[in-house]
This record gives sequence, structure tokens and C-alpha cells, in this order.
Amino acid sequence: MTRFNWSLLALLACAASAAAQPPETMPQTMYFPLTLGTTWKYETVDAAGKGADGSLITVKVVAVEQVAGQLCARLDTFASRGDSDAASRTFSEHLFVRSRWFLGTRVYRLTSEGVVLDPPVCILELPAAGQRWSFQEKVVDDVVRGEFVAGTANVTVPAYKGPCVTVEGDDVRTNRGRVALKTYYAPGFGPVRKDARIRGGDSETAFSLRLREFTPGRSAGL
Repeated sequence: MTRFNWSLLALLACAASAAAQPPETMPQTMYFPLTLGTTWKYETVDAAGKGADGSLITVKVVAVEQVAGQLCARLDTFASRGDSDAASRTFSEHLFVRSRWFLGTRVYRLTSEGVVLDPPVCILELPAAGQRWSFQEKVVDDVVRGEFVAGTANVTVPAYKGPCVTVEGDDVRTNRGRVALKTYYAPGFGPVRKDARIRGGDSETAFSLRLREFTPGRSAGL
């Protein structure tokens, strides 16, 4: 049975929630909704397309709060086995959306496990076609660096079927080896599929997170 590196799963997963500030005061994009309570539940799938050890990854918007002068959504990631209610938090991060007429819309990661990233790391750029950017960030006990390229694709997962914006890094470098990453963002759902291929030494491991259940967050005043 494949053993998963939870640090790399954390890199793939995202969620957040709103507390003191109304979510509507923070810019939003339909390709990554970040309102309070938004929840994504992913099943893990191995390279053969089979369920991998029954792991479920839940990402939830748990707060909207000020961090380093920026209003952000806090995303907590939880791991569990099967449909068990026993889940352990594996990762936390803060995301924010910035929209400017001359740059389009970008989603940034501002913190990773409590560490403020300076500068913030862009994880999604819209409009997507042809966009390319470099990044470097600390994830848990690792440093991840590489280049992302945006595109479009159709995808089918348990909770969604249709067109997506994609963000792909085919040579992401970490202290442990090299990783190929690809995330599919669907309108109204956010990240619906996240693929990873880990290369270390002579071995290679591939797995995917597929959206099984999506719960929209609540708007301010509801």
C-alpha cells in the first residue's frame, strides 16, 4: 500500500474560513471561492486510478482574518481514513485574492504553517491562457521552488464534470526530490483535482486528489 507524504498532500490542498471580518469584504474569484465554511472533500487515487489506502482529505475555510496587514482566508487541511469522523489537521495556510484591471485576478498564498511568505506566492492567475510564473516557498519542513504554467482542460471527478483552468508545474524541486504538480480549478468549485508525481532516486510515486464532495460557504448576513 502506498505511503503518502502528508507535506506534499498539504501542498496540494487548500481551504479557509471567516471570523471577525465579513467574507464579502475580501475580493473573490469563482475559480477559488473563499467564503466562510467553504469545504472540499477529496478522495485519494493512485497511479492506476484506484482508491489509495482509503485516505480522505478535507479542506475548509475556517477564518477570514488580517495577516501582515492583508485580509486573508485561512485554509485548514485535515486527513482521515474512510468516512471516519476522526481527522487530524495536517496543514494550515492563508490565501487572498487580488484583482487589478491591468493584471487580471490572482490568488496568493501568504502563509504556510504560520510562516509569512515574503513575497506571497501566486498559485492561480486569471485569465489563464499562456500565463507563466516562477515561485519559491517553505512548506512544512521543506522548500518548494519551480515554475507554474496556466492552461485549460476538461475534467471528470465525482463531484464535477466540465471545463477547468489548470496550473501545472512539471519540474517542481524540493529538498527531497522533484515533483510534477497539476491542479484543476472549476468555476464555482475551486480546485477539483490535484495530481502529483514524486520522483526521488530511482523510484516514482504518483497520486491524485479528486473532489468527492463540495459545500459552498455562506455569504455575509446569512
